[in-house]
Amino acid sequence: MDYLDPEAGATVERIDTEQGRVDALANENWGGEKLIEWEQPMWK
Repeated sequence: MDYLDPEAGATVERIDTEQGRVDALANENWGGEKLIEWEQPMWK
């Protein structure tokens, strides 16, 4: 599930309502490639 996807929140709410909690294992949870301007220093 991509946390940048607006539907992710609805999915978590549905699971929380049905199950009472969400257990998750995150393996490489970066996903911010769309937010980075490549070819420049990170501090910019």
